[in-house]
Amino acid sequence: MNPFSHASVSAIYPLSMIQFAVERGVSAQRILNNADLTLEQLHKPSARITPMQQAVISYNLVTELDDPGVGLELGLRSNITKTGLMGFGLMSCATFQEVSDLGVRYLKTRVPYFTLTKSIEGDLAVVQAREVVPLGPLHQFGFDHFMAEVYQICRAFANPQGSAEAHAHTEIWFDSPEQPYYAKYADRLPRLRFGMPSNQFRFSAALLDVPIPTANPISAQMAFEECEREMSLLGYTQSVTDRVLALLTSTGGQYPNLEAAAERLHLSARTLKRRLAEENTTFGDLLNEVRKRDSVQLLLNADRAIDDIATRVGYADPANFRRAFKRWTGFSPSEYRAQQLGPK
Repeated sequence: MNPFSHASVSAIYPLSMIQFAVERGVSAQRILNNADLTLEQLHKPSARITPMQQAVISYNLVTELDDPGVGLELGLRSNITKTGLMGFGLMSCATFQEVSDLGVRYLKTRVPYFTLTKSIEGDLAVVQAREVVPLGPLHQFGFDHFMAEVYQICRAFANPQGSAEAHAHTEIWFDSPEQPYYAKYADRLPRLRFGMPSNQFRFSAALLDVPIPTANPISAQMAFEECEREMSLLGYTQSVTDRVLALLTSTGGQYPNLEAAAERLHLSARTLKRRLAEENTTFGDLLNEVRKRDSVQLLLNADRAIDDIATRVGYADPANFRRAFKRWTGFSPSEYRAQQLGPK
C-alpha cells in the first residue's frame, strides 16, 4: 500500500486549515487548489483524505498566508473535540498515563504521518515524535503544527489544579533551528529547545499519575473498542504482543505487572494471558525482552554504574541482574559493555 495515496487522514484537519484561512481572508478554493477535493467531500461523515492531498492543502495554506508561524497558531487553536471519538476516549481515561497510552496507540487514526513512542528517563517522561511519511519542505510547518496541537490538547489533562510545579518542567524539543517567529508564542508554550537530535515532549513523570476528573471506565471501554475498529478498518491493527511491548516502560525501577498491563489494554488479566498464549508468548517473556532491551541501551553509557542499571530495570539484587543478563546475552554486563565500547 502506498502511504501517500491511502485515504487515512481525518478530514477534520483540512477543514480546520480551511476555516483558519477563511478567517484570514483567503477562500476555501485557493486552499483546495490542486488537491482534487471539494468542500462537499470533506464535510461527508467520516471523510478522509490522502497524506498527499493533505500536503497540498498545507502547502497552499503556508503559501497563501505567507505567515511562517501558521503551524504554531493552528496547533494552539486546537481542542479536545478536534480528535473526535479519540477525544471522548481521552476524556474518559482514569489518569494521564492512560491518556498518553491511548494517544500514542491511536494517533494514526487521525494523523498517520507521525508516530509517537514513550519512555521514562529518570524523573522525566519522554514522548518522541517521528515522521512516518517524509514531510520534505513542510517539515518545520508540520512539526510546529503537530507539537503545538498535542501540547494544547494535553495541557487540559496534564495541568489541573495542583500540578503546576510538575508542569513547569515541560519542554518541547525541535530538531529544526530556532526561527524569529517563535518569540511571538513564548508565553503560550512551555520551554522550547532547538537544533536537538529529535522532536520530543519532555515532562515530569509525576504527571502520569494525575487523575482525570472526567474519567469514566465504561465510556473509556466504548471509545477503546471503536478506536480498535478504526485501526482495523485502516489496516493498522497490531498484535497484542506489540501492544504489551509498547507499554512496558520502567518507572522508578518498576515495570507494569500483568494486571496493570491488562487494565491499560482494557482486558482482564486472564484474557491477556490467553491472547498472548495464542501469539506463542507470555507476559514474562515480554518483560524479559524489554528488560534486556533497556539494559543493553543503558550499558552503552560508560559512566552509569552496573548496580544502578540493575535497579533501573527492576532488580533489587545486582547479582540477580548479572545472572539474568548473562542468560539473555551470553555475556556479563561488564563483558558486554567492554565488547561494545572497548576497554576504558
